[in-house]
Amino acid sequence: MDRDTIKSQDSGRGILFDTLSFIDALSSEYGALPEALNMLRASKATIELKKRYAIKSIDETWVTVIEESLDSLDHAIRSPSRFIEETEQVLPIELSHNITSRSIQHLAQHTDYIDRIDENGNITPSKILNVFRDETMQTYENKFINTLILKLDIFISRRYNAAKESGRDEVSTKFGFTSDFEQGELRGKYKFELEISEPPKKGDSVSNNNFSTDLWSRVEKLYHITRAFTNSELVQNMGKSYIRPPVMRTNAILKNKYLRQCLALWEFIESYDKAGYDMLVEETAEQPNEELINQIYSNLALQFLIFRQTVENEPDTENALAAAETPSPLSPKIITEIEEMNSDEYNVYDSEYRRVVPVSRSDRRRLSEHEQEIKDAIYISLISDAMLKKQRLEEKARLAEEARLAEKARKAEETRLAEEARLAEEARIAEETRLAEEARKAEEARLAEEARKAEEARLAEEARLAEEARKAEEARLAEEARKAEEARLAEESRIDEEEKLIEEGSLSEEERENTEAKSAAELQTPPDAKQLEEETADEIIPETVDNDFIAAAQAAEIEHLEEEAKRLREERAARAAMITERAREIQAVKASAGELSGRGKKYRFSRKAKKRIKNNAATKLTDKNSGRKK
Repeated sequence: MDRDTIKSQDSGRGILFDTLSFIDALSSEYGALPEALNMLRASKATIELKKRYAIKSIDETWVTVIEESLDSLDHAIRSPSRFIEETEQVLPIELSHNITSRSIQHLAQHTDYIDRIDENGNITPSKILNVFRDETMQTYENKFINTLILKLDIFISRRYNAAKESGRDEVSTKFGFTSDFEQGELRGKYKFELEISEPPKKGDSVSNNNFSTDLWSRVEKLYHITRAFTNSELVQNMGKSYIRPPVMRTNAILKNKYLRQCLALWEFIESYDKAGYDMLVEETAEQPNEELINQIYSNLALQFLIFRQTVENEPDTENALAAAETPSPLSPKIITEIEEMNSDEYNVYDSEYRRVVPVSRSDRRRLSEHEQEIKDAIYISLISDAMLKKQRLEEKARLAEEARLAEKARKAEETRLAEEARLAEEARIAEETRLAEEARKAEEARLAEEARKAEEARLAEEARLAEEARKAEEARLAEEARKAEEARLAEESRIDEEEKLIEEGSLSEEERENTEAKSAAELQTPPDAKQLEEETADEIIPETVDNDFIAAAQAAEIEHLEEEAKRLREERAARAAMITERAREIQAVKASAGELSGRGKKYRFSRKAKKRIKNNAATKLTDKNSGRKK
């Protein structure tokens, strides 16, 4: 409704004039209206009058980016990638026509498909593998282009429709009135708000129509081009073959300059979240004139009387739609903050809803036949649209569920393969560890065996050497005993010979003295048997030797020989005891745990242990020899 309709210029009359005249007549005729008017004028009222100028302009950024990418997208649509898709199927031999070398390999692996073999070796199968080759466009790159076209169409359509519906400049006027009034025990609150928006007048300084600019023509061109892309051959052949973001950076996409440009366009669409146009808002608060204030008070007083007469204070439980009460006492707060202007007020939401308002049956009138046909058509259309939406939602839910199950199966398969790989790796490591442990134990056993054999060989060699030393010592002692025995026998023979000579003749005193001197010298150093025999043969025993002296000399010589033989026997026994004691000490040292290296009963002496054993044996041998000498 424009201003010419509200205020007519014919005869100076119009709707506004008639309404004000009617209110003035009521005020003069009835006294209740002036009382209500005076009550509102005496109340605490707040009046505001604001004018807002919204200047809108289309954002050229997204238009430029899409225009720069149209050539690459058009090239990708006109030159889609293709590949040969192979499908394998096992068919009866009567229906088989596509037989390749792979069919022969498959038949060799599945011999149950062989029907018979004749005498010449010819094979007749009952079934065989058929390989069908078809050219297809279902590549990842084509699916990426198909999805990009869909996203681009939605992107441009939303911003085109938003700019078409809300892209014009606006001049809005907002009037608000709040009042808290009292009349005796009556208290009330009045709140009235009115806002109107309309395009600016021609020639107005804020007028900036976007639809007459070159930028809008570019937006329309992009809209028509994307609509043409959605009807292209590529989109028709691909159907609903889309990809799920993020886009995989395949070599075909990264090495093709057209596909790289399309990828950049995809990333721009994903990152751009604006409505497609910018807005500059200027708001001014104005002082309402006195005439407007009086008219507002008059109208509100009339509305107060209508409300008081129509609605009672007590609740009508029969006609109540709903009832509620506060669960706890309310605590009012004092608001001191000033609300700032929020840009969310001008957001464009990509959703819509319908509010169904029930209509009373008494207000309906009987529809004509033509209106009934229109109503039926609209009803059928709404039902069809609802069914289509339901089918689309079901299809979308089914695809989403299939994708979820496929993703779940893929993740389960990946988890299973990873677990199998982990178990296989653990088994391999365990097997390698086991083999390494067996090899180590075998090597230790071999080394221990070699050490044991070497130790046995060393002990056998020491025993052999000790036995040879013992035999050599026994031979030496036997030889010394033999020589001593020979010396004793020689001495006895000599004494017997002397006695014989004494009996046969007498010696002179001088010869006796010489004989005594020689005997004394011989007592100190026992002569050799042969020497004694020679001396006995050569000597001339005088007949005058004293018999007592000869007996004493013989007894002293015999005692000396016995002492020498005893000494030799003691030395031989001492050497044998020393050898036995040394062997026992070696065995005791071998049995001590602190002086051994190796494991089990297979011992191996360390260098320090060998050195200490050798030093102890040498010390003990030195002590014994020194004691024997003493």
